[in-house]
Amino acid sequence: IQNGSGIGLFDGDIQVAEAVVGFIGRKNWEIGTITHENYRGRGLSTLASSILVKNLTEKGIRPSWSCNEDNVASYRVAEKIGFRRHKTYYYYQITPG
Repeated sequence: IQNGSGIGLFDGDIQVAEAVVGFIGRKNWEIGTITHENYRGRGLSTLASSILVKNLTEKGIRPSWSCNEDNVASYRVAEKIGFRRHKTYYYYQITPG
């Protein structure tokens, strides 16, 4: 919380979208975003993420973005606010049991 950053968008008392720093590295701060399902398709993740990116870059922090290739909504938001595909990486996991 001391070093993190985030933006929340509200409709009254309902938080409808957010963009937050989910990981803080030496050089990059990784952004994650989510929009309430009833509010999707309105550009709210794009708005929240663009505000967060502006705040970070003004502080000299380099934001980064990662998502799965099949998460079209996520990478479209990233591209709308100026991110460009840098590299593809592999994601591994261990399934318990």
